[in-house]
Amino acid sequence: MEKLILPLTIAVLGCAAFTDTASAQRIVVESPVARALVGGPRDGRLANDLARLNAEVRQVRYEIRTSGIRGRRIRYDFDRVTRATERLNYEFERRLSDRFVLRRRIGQVRAELYRIRMELRERTSGPRGWR
Repeated sequence: MEKLILPLTIAVLGCAAFTDTASAQRIVVESPVARALVGGPRDGRLANDLARLNAEVRQVRYEIRTSGIRGRRIRYDFDRVTRATERLNYEFERRLSDRFVLRRRIGQVRAELYRIRMELRERTSGPRGWR
């Protein structure tokens, strides 16, 4: 046992020194978009629009879950909207796209979400009305 203490200590210290350079925690994304066009202190409105879109996605997810509808098309469309929202969040956080492009795409996703919500209301409304 005493013979293994020195090699194990050296191995542990070597691994500890190696983890600083072999860490996969930092992802560097290089973008061809000029940084002057992408971000700045005026992104508050865009951040608010994105936060509102995220809240609407959570609300529609709750409505789909509680409605009891087993329709594949609504779930497929909602999954597509969820993926688009996640992509928008990623691009906004990394500043990969121009803010005007992001704002336009947020509007498009919000329109698709509104269409899903209206279809959901049509399916769940009946003699009792909208829940």
